[in-house]
Amino acid sequence: MASFIYDAFIDNLIAGNFKFNTTTQVFKITLVDTNYVINGAQIAQTNPATQNTAAANAKANHNAFDDIVEVSNNTAPNNGTLVVNGGSYVAGGLATTVSLASGSGSGSNITQDQQTINFTTVTWQNATIKANGAVLYASTDTAGSTPATSSQFLVAYLDFSQQIQSFNGNFAVTIDTGLKFLNPKNV
Repeated sequence: MASFIYDAFIDNLIAGNFKFNTTTQVFKITLVDTNYVINGAQIAQTNPATQNTAAANAKANHNAFDDIVEVSNNTAPNNGTLVVNGGSYVAGGLATTVSLASGSGSGSNITQDQQTINFTTVTWQNATIKANGAVLYASTDTAGSTPATSSQFLVAYLDFSQQIQSFNGNFAVTIDTGLKFLNPKNV
């Protein structure tokens, strides 16, 4: 399965629920594992057909933080092992810093203006964690207030392609490519 932008992100962007050019709105990255289930199907699993259906359902139907299940100190369904143990993992994830970069580029004989929204790496230190992916979301509203989890809007699901683990060490999530908005120009 691949990483994706939640469909509701565009709706929430147009509705003014995101402000990427301010420090008042806080964006966080939280971790998910095989307990993140959509309509009875786990996103992180070995059956590609079921996995793709689950991802499509999440992409289309999940809007806010209360739609996801993040990793926790509970035991995971596989082998009864602890998903998170000690260290710096805090429910809700870690804040990431947002930066904007504008410019222009070209491809397929089209010149375009582009705006890129970049997010800094987050690192949980001295933690034992097992995770299959991460979710980027806005933990505050545009004024900086913390709303109910039903109004903490999702941005993107980041697929790790496998279960990643740390054992009393650092667990880092890096978004290598920011969100790009392209506006083709006539040439």
